Amino acid sequence: MIGGLVGALILVGLGLPGPVPPAVPSGPVAALSGPVAAPGLFGPVAAEAAPPAAYATSSATRYLVSFAARSCASYGDVTAGQVRGDDGETLGRPGQDSRYQLGQAVDPTVEDTAGAGCTALSGVRFTMGSGHERTGRLSTVTGDPVTTTPPTSDSTPRLDQVGRDTGGLLTGSVTVPLTDPQVDLAAQRQLWVQGGTPDQPLQDGLAFGALRCSIDGRTGGNLQWLSFPAGARHVFCYAYYVRTTDAGGRITVRLRTTRPIGYPQRVPFASTLSFSPDGAFALASSGDPVEATFDRSTTPAGQPGYALRPQPPSGWQVSDATCTASRADKAAATSTATVDPVTGTALVGLASGDVVTCGYVLEPPAAPAGLSVRLFTPGTSGTFGVAVAAPNAATAGNAAPAPSASTAPGAPSSPPAGTAPGQAVGAQLTVSTGADGSAVTATGADLSTLASGRYTVSVAMPSTHWTLAGALCNGIPAAVSSTGVGVDLVAGVPLECVLRADLTPPTLRLNVVTGGDVATAAFAVVAVDSAGAGWWAKVNTTGYGVPAAASGDLPNRMGFGTYLVTAIPPASTVTSGWRLATLSCDPADPDGSATAGAAVRITLTPGGADRTCTASYQSEATTRLQVTVQAAGSPFGRRGPAVVEVSCADGSAGRVVVAAGDGRQGSLPEQLAFLEPTQCTVVQASTGAAQATVVKVAARLEPTTGDGPVDLPSQVDIAREVAQYTVAVTDEFGEPANLPRRSSLLSGLKGLPMLLVGVGGVGLVAVMALGVLLRRRRLR
Repeated sequence: MIGGLVGALILVGLGLPGPVPPAVPSGPVAALSGPVAAPGLFGPVAAEAAPPAAYATSSATRYLVSFAARSCASYGDVTAGQVRGDDGETLGRPGQDSRYQLGQAVDPTVEDTAGAGCTALSGVRFTMGSGHERTGRLSTVTGDPVTTTPPTSDSTPRLDQVGRDTGGLLTGSVTVPLTDPQVDLAAQRQLWVQGGTPDQPLQDGLAFGALRCSIDGRTGGNLQWLSFPAGARHVFCYAYYVRTTDAGGRITVRLRTTRPIGYPQRVPFASTLSFSPDGAFALASSGDPVEATFDRSTTPAGQPGYALRPQPPSGWQVSDATCTASRADKAAATSTATVDPVTGTALVGLASGDVVTCGYVLEPPAAPAGLSVRLFTPGTSGTFGVAVAAPNAATAGNAAPAPSASTAPGAPSSPPAGTAPGQAVGAQLTVSTGADGSAVTATGADLSTLASGRYTVSVAMPSTHWTLAGALCNGIPAAVSSTGVGVDLVAGVPLECVLRADLTPPTLRLNVVTGGDVATAAFAVVAVDSAGAGWWAKVNTTGYGVPAAASGDLPNRMGFGTYLVTAIPPASTVTSGWRLATLSCDPADPDGSATAGAAVRITLTPGGADRTCTASYQSEATTRLQVTVQAAGSPFGRRGPAVVEVSCADGSAGRVVVAAGDGRQGSLPEQLAFLEPTQCTVVQASTGAAQATVVKVAARLEPTTGDGPVDLPSQVDIAREVAQYTVAVTDEFGEPANLPRRSSLLSGLKGLPMLLVGVGGVGLVAVMALGVLLRRRRLR
């Protein structure tokens, strides 16, 4: 203890330091161009700054969406979506037709031309979610989570379909990356986008005009689904708004018949309410009330207002027509309406916030006496044989066999299917239906004078693809067999029986084939001629080159019509991307199925063949880049983390961070992945060197492009022919120049302890005096 105290006194007297403590990382990270000032060895140590975080983000796995907003002076400046629907959510009729081809993705070049009369709009947010609903005037997204974007700014860089900067600007926009869960939803066609936020879809002073997003533009409202075409990792969404303070109003048109008729009779309306090309819309009622709702702009002062007029079928009459106005807030409505009670023609002057309801009651022709048989075939047409049979010929009248619908004129006829053995055939009729859904009366025999009794009405189908789906007699359901229905007739009393025959539509099957790996892929199916969200189907492939059937909310039986089938590719990963090899349907449409994008057009026709559409994808391995950092040399030369950063022209970037006390090799958290050639720059952002420390930085690129190490910053040209690039950085730390060393004087006094013992206290005082003297001389 005495010796230690004496030694300390000697060292203090000489002004020499004690043992050197280990270096402590502190202060800001040093730049490569200069050292960081370290605190004094015995002074206070500054609080250690948090080191930067390591990260890695690859363009190959990053999916981006650029949202753009536009402000228009009127609805006439707005370009409509590919389908105009009366259930659209715009108050005014868009003045321009869509300029997109079927299946074409949203393109800024097209939008710049179509929206020339509109200006960029900053401050607009968009929201994404996994579901959607419409509880108010505009649709909103739902789900967990619901994510709202930052507001659109004056401009952002304009990117191409894989996210590379084109050098241009996209005005009134914001670009956001999708999260991994959002990418998964997009790959299944289950990610939805709306303008605004769920609680505020619109900014004050703006009205909704149109929304187009990615490869969708067909819902007609403030809602679109978001997915990425094959080969794309960046898409666009455009929202159009009209500058107006008009909150609009609502007109509801209701229709019913005076009695049940057993089938949905379609009644067209000529109107200025509809956005369809001919201005018409239709309602179909079988007796129960049906309605159509139109949210529209208010009628300007001095203008005639909205006109509508029903166009009943032949023999039908308008029984009643009225229009009334109300308000949800119970205040007095100020809308006006005039109605012609004979024709039902109405003229409505709509006021802001009002709800005008125009109700129509139509009276069908009176049912004839006795039995009448009517047939309707929704969505298609056909020719049928109808037989009316009684239990015996005495009650049936003129007995004759009912012809088969497939029997050629003049050919022998046979009793219809469903006629029981020994049952007499009472009357034979035929009927040819139309595709508009109207019921057509069977003709060929007089059924008005039939006697009372139990009769069987049998239908001879044109083919085995037809089925008898139901029957209503005087509006009351009747039990049906596979080919007929039994009815009880009272002589002279009208009995109107309406039978429905359905033709089984062709099935639509969707398959995915992946080569080289397994993945999740999907399809979107939408009607070509009508607005709507459509359907989705997805599949997880289970083997290399093995077709897998997709399923989702796609109906087992689609209605007759033309559909657009869009292939939604698997999301790319760090190891692989996916190339759409083929997309085809078997059999193909005879009129051609080619579209502008990765989609096919198919038409499901009555009697047509089942369709199978198959998307084939080929896995393509990514090119990967890894960056490593290794610290070597003197541990006293390191006082902060070593940081190496990489940035690439395609937007990929990463950072390697090695803490000062960590002697292990550091690397990117995840290799950077590339699906296109690009250039990357690697720089040493900081060595973490202590003050006055020389650091030798060496880097080696594999595969090498020359002899020996490379200098940082260094450029790496990423070629797709190379599977893996590695940049290995080594930081060699020297001893700090101001590292304290032992004094040569002490080195010469090796016998000092023994000397102190020998001379005792007198010697100790002498030595201390010597130390003070030497210190003063050094200070001079």
